[in-house]
Parts: sequence; C-alpha cells; structure tokens
Amino acid sequence: MTKSLDNENLEHLDDAPAWLRDALATKRVSPQFSERCREAALVAYSMAAMRNLRTETGLIPETLEQYVKDLARVAGVKLEPVLRWLGLKSLAHPDVSQSRSYARLGKALGMDKGDLMRHIAATFSISEGVPILALGKTGCGKIATSSAELLDELEANLSWETKQKLHLIQDEIAKEYDSDN
Repeated sequence: MTKSLDNENLEHLDDAPAWLRDALATKRVSPQFSERCREAALVAYSMAAMRNLRTETGLIPETLEQYVKDLARVAGVKLEPVLRWLGLKSLAHPDVSQSRSYARLGKALGMDKGDLMRHIAATFSISEGVPILALGKTGCGKIATSSAELLDELEANLSWETKQKLHLIQDEIAKEYDSDN
C-alpha cells in the first residue's frame, strides 16, 4: 500500500480489533509485515462491509463486475485490495482459470452459488450483446421469479462456445462451494 492509501483508509482500522491496532502501532515488526497486516485488515473490513450490504439487496440482474463494484462503492470501500487478495485483475472477463477465485469472492460475500453463477452468466450475456434489461421473462412470457429461472434465461441467449465456457466455470465454482460441505 502507498502512504496515501494508508492515510485514506486509517479510519477503517478503527474498527479493527485492539490486538491488531496494537501490533501495527509497535515498531517491533517489519514495515512489510505491518503493510501486509494493514492490507489484510482492509480486505477483511471491505469484505464484511460488502457482505452486510449484499444481505440487504435482492435479486439484481447485473454483471459480476458491476454488482461487486456497486457493493464496494455503496459500502464506501476500495475494491482493489480485495481483488489482489483473490488474485484477480478484473471481474469483467470471467475465465475458467479463475473460477475458484470467483467462488472465494462469492462465499466471502455470502452469495449462494446460484447467485454467483447468475452474475457470471449476466457478464457473458452482456459481452454477447444481450441487454440484461431485456431478460427477466421465461420463454412463455412469464416473469422470471427465481435466480434459477433467470440463470436459465441468461444461458439460453448465449452462443454454444460461451455456454461451454460458462459450464466449465460453473463446474469449478460448484466444486469449490461443495468442498465446504
């Protein structure tokens, strides 16, 4: 973290446990350790703030990137440290190699795997030019009332190649979520 980022987020550390603030205040730790602790505290605070906000929201058909950016913005936290913690450079272009990181993000935000998969499917839909606002109705004209129905509709509008990629990502996400059971 840079000095300006430290100063910008010091107020967030006020919510950190006393033992952590005490450890960071001592001069007996290396600057690198102190910086890693600050970064970890910032990530933990950011994830908690976004998770609390997410529990207040309902079914919002947005791309994963937009949804998480909106959570961070409304929660008043920085997204970059969270993405670094997850090893992600961006949420804009989901890739199979990063599926487990997406699952870690979803779990840390308190999302069930269906909601996470819906956001990823929405990301692919947007990339193929299908406007999310045009979705929300099942094939028979009935409004989609569940995350599963919306996921089915999002997938129905994807090319065969994109569906294959999405299914690979979904399989990896499911493995990561199921590994907790």
